[in-house]
Amino acid sequence: MKVLSRLYHRDYMTRFLSVVLLFGSVGVFGQERTKQPESAVPPAVFTADQAELGRIMYRTQQPGVKAGSACADCHLDAMTGKDGKPWVPPLAGPDFLAKWGPQSTRDLYQRIQLVEPLTNEKYLGLVAYILQANGAKAGPRALSAESLVTISAVAGR
Repeated sequence: MKVLSRLYHRDYMTRFLSVVLLFGSVGVFGQERTKQPESAVPPAVFTADQAELGRIMYRTQQPGVKAGSACADCHLDAMTGKDGKPWVPPLAGPDFLAKWGPQSTRDLYQRIQLVEPLTNEKYLGLVAYILQANGAKAGPRALSAESLVTISAVAGR
């Protein structure tokens, strides 16, 4: 008798879960649920203050860093890089997005770390400024070194 009771309970739970899943994929009143469109507004992953710090960093030489080593000295004010010099790639525009779009904010952060000895805050500012130059919008949430956001999800839209 206990075996039959357990089988009945298991069968009842299976039917119950099937109904729940059915109502989860179809509206409660038989209307088909439509997939929610991707947000037209990408998430904000850095603050305006971070982007402003990055802008200042990009355009000015930093103490303790070799002379003539503001980012803009090589990557240019428009962030286009220098044609024919692969070691000075663009930091904004379609060429940047083609290379960096599928990568993460953390990847970009780590790449910048290889170039200049700066503080964590300054690296984050540069990443924020580069994202902003590529169309990303600032918001209330600060970018961190652990942020793992695909660049194309926030920039180039």
